[in-house]
Amino acid sequence: MIYLTIASVFGILFLGISRRPIFSVIVFLLNLFMGWLWLPTIKYGFGDILFIGALNGLFIFLSAWKVEDGDLQVSKKGNMWLGASMACFFLVFGLFVLPIVTSWGLFHSKAYRDLIGDVKQGTFSTDTSPMDISQIRIVDQKLAARLADKRLGEDTALGSQVEVGTMNIQQVNGRLFWVGPLNHIGFFRWWNNPQGTPGYVMVSATDERDVRLMRKINGKDIRLKYNMGNYWNDDIKRYLYENGFYNVGLTDFTFEVDDENNPFWVITIFEKKVGYLGDDAVGVVILNAQSGEIKKYSIDEAPKWVDRIQPESLVTDQLNDWGDFVHGWLNLSQKDRLEVTPGMSLVYGKDGSSYWYTGMTSIGSDEGTVGFILVNTRTKETRFYKQAGATETAAMESAEGAVQEKEYKANFPILYNVGGYPTYFLTLKDNAGLVKAMSFISVENYSVLGIGQTVREALREYHRTMMSRGNSVVPDSVVSRNSVIGEILRVGMEPSSGGATFYFLLKDQESKLFVGSAGLSSEILITQKGDRVKITFSEGGGQLVDMVTFDNLEIQLQKKPEQKTADERIQERQQRDIENQTGQNAQAKWENMTPAQKDELMRNIDDK
Repeated sequence: MIYLTIASVFGILFLGISRRPIFSVIVFLLNLFMGWLWLPTIKYGFGDILFIGALNGLFIFLSAWKVEDGDLQVSKKGNMWLGASMACFFLVFGLFVLPIVTSWGLFHSKAYRDLIGDVKQGTFSTDTSPMDISQIRIVDQKLAARLADKRLGEDTALGSQVEVGTMNIQQVNGRLFWVGPLNHIGFFRWWNNPQGTPGYVMVSATDERDVRLMRKINGKDIRLKYNMGNYWNDDIKRYLYENGFYNVGLTDFTFEVDDENNPFWVITIFEKKVGYLGDDAVGVVILNAQSGEIKKYSIDEAPKWVDRIQPESLVTDQLNDWGDFVHGWLNLSQKDRLEVTPGMSLVYGKDGSSYWYTGMTSIGSDEGTVGFILVNTRTKETRFYKQAGATETAAMESAEGAVQEKEYKANFPILYNVGGYPTYFLTLKDNAGLVKAMSFISVENYSVLGIGQTVREALREYHRTMMSRGNSVVPDSVVSRNSVIGEILRVGMEPSSGGATFYFLLKDQESKLFVGSAGLSSEILITQKGDRVKITFSEGGGQLVDMVTFDNLEIQLQKKPEQKTADERIQERQQRDIENQTGQNAQAKWENMTPAQKDELMRNIDDK
């Protein structure tokens, strides 16, 4: 045991200095207790050993004093000065001077900025897979914990012995689940069950009715012997420490299962890259929760079923450093400084890869973002998407405002690729914590949203709102704008509180269902089966395709020549007014403006 070695070293050192065996034994026992209780990390950059050195300096200082004739007197001035010097050295130099020199951003701003790695410019529609409506996460962590507790409570005998630990989201065989271990309730429950707790709970993130109490794997009972709720050497941190992991940083203890439902603990190994700070993940430890088998992996070698290696806290710190030190440490004008928006969410992209999502906002900004970032939770590959939009908090407030009479509360949103458009999805709960509604909200313009009691209803409302706005939300440039001419095979109309949504199936295009509102074109209202139509659309890869324009070729609505001429003059005038107000090319400026800026500009032009 490493703390036994530390206690022995300081005990022998104290004996040689003080020549007082009784005090040496006391110092040995104190160091042994501190080491066992504290589990100090013995490595440069971690302040644990410095604290221990300072405390032992204090012990030496105290050993120089004795009580004689009722008075406290110095018996050994040498020990007094040695102990005081030792304590001051470890406290002042080791814990103050050295960290300033090796870790202060004034001297190491570039090192902090580079911790996140190369931040590449991303294209959202190609970097993330189109939304699969069957994989929409309607169950958040709080609801998952509540459902798990309810399932555990159905087994009265088990519910009095254990409780559900922290629920973590992960992908198991292509499906999303919240998974949480069963923990002992108190010391005596653990003492009476040395084999471990009898399993864990899985809650589907997409179906709140799918709650599983996992007590067997392939007919064998599950016993979680090594757990965060256990004691002595059955505690994960102590077990790893006493098995050689006393000189590495360990963080983010996450309970995960592999694709065969075998339970493991996944723990991130991190190093201090900038003196005493700059934590950076370098590997992972996987502990079999039943057998206690330990395996250490580099980031590249970690098993594929491991979803998370990069902890949320480390990624948040590194992104803030990247945005803060954009022009070095001294940036009084705050030029180009960015920071992450409050909160992060875990999203899944192509090939099942998971990402930390967060918005990036200018320092001092409350509701607006300059873009958002996706960080691969395994490799830390980072992509920045420049797109002005709403923060997660603003999106939540927008959804709550749409149903303010019901006083629902929105949970933290999750980012999805809806037809190439970055879109927030969130659930709305009542005061009892039950999901009552769902909402899709445009990242770029949080006034574009759809709310419904089901995912499909909310998605239809979102499509309808987008179409009624003339597709004011612009997707990435890579989202191809295509056009197709074809014969209509089927027509469907779905009424809603805000209007109607129309669906069209074209001949030779049966894999796509084109969707749009009546506001897109008045011809939609009188279109029927057999008509030939021309549709332009944004191809985002999904089954539902948003129409950008709709033209029924069987219907030729005529305009008088005078009206055509008037419309052309209005368009020319609007373009001139835009150029005059912006001072630059109208098309270039228009493409860089947010929907709110476009609306304001057009209102100013119309007022004239």
